Amino acid sequence: MRVTLLHNPGAGDGSDPEALVRVLEAAGHDVRYCSSKEKREKRDKALARPAALVVAAGGDGTVGTAARTLAGRKVPLTVLPLGTANNIATSFGIVGEAERLVEAWPRWRKRPHDMGRAEWGDDHDELFMESCGGGLFADVMRRAEKQGLDDQVRDDAMEDALELLDRLAQDAPPRRWDLEVGDEVSRQELIAVEVMLIPLIGPNIRLASSAVGDGKFTVVQIDDGHRDTLRDVIRSLQRTERPRATLPAELASSAELKGDGPMHIDGELVEHHGRIELSVLRGALTVLRP
Repeated sequence: MRVTLLHNPGAGDGSDPEALVRVLEAAGHDVRYCSSKEKREKRDKALARPAALVVAAGGDGTVGTAARTLAGRKVPLTVLPLGTANNIATSFGIVGEAERLVEAWPRWRKRPHDMGRAEWGDDHDELFMESCGGGLFADVMRRAEKQGLDDQVRDDAMEDALELLDRLAQDAPPRRWDLEVGDEVSRQELIAVEVMLIPLIGPNIRLASSAVGDGKFTVVQIDDGHRDTLRDVIRSLQRTERPRATLPAELASSAELKGDGPMHIDGELVEHHGRIELSVLRGALTVLRP
């Protein structure tokens, strides 16, 4: 099978590109390699070449890069999780070493996966794989960038990220958000609001429980009354326990956000304080997964 391998050489422990290529070739695949660090034009050209499968080897950022390029095409995407959080791969049920995952591909199925579209301002239009939201998790992203935690590849990077999230969650100020979730319009004081396509965010925080690819966003609204519930989830992960607490959420195929706080789309901060319109692109991506 002809495979395009999009690889982040800086993900995780800095996996060897040649070793990854050998794993794929040993399974009988014809491999074309492209680093995710290449300029966008070169990446897009590599992903546009004919292939039976595109493999994103890296973390969530690498998967998102491949997904945005493949959206609306029939070429399937799969993941070799090499990052720190690997929220997308985990949500797809793709967990384990590269050799074992590649061996399992013949037993997997091609499944449709939804993507989100975020539109704001006069000409901003961005596709996303994970979530769009504002407040606490955008604050954490900004602080992590300043401290260099977003580039960490050490074994304790997740511990540091959880500690930072818990520290900021303790004192995160409620901010005013104007929301339109489906047909419901409201103004609320929230610590965080997240419009999610997968259940996980940040350092493996499970905010949502809905199935991946159900044609709906899961909209999670965390007010001051649920601060302790969120911190219980964080502390359970710090103790390597399965979180039992749940946060209030609702399903919708569209949403609009406008707030005073910082916002993000997937792992990128958005310097915008106006309204962002969000819609689900149902089945925009084909994913090879268990």
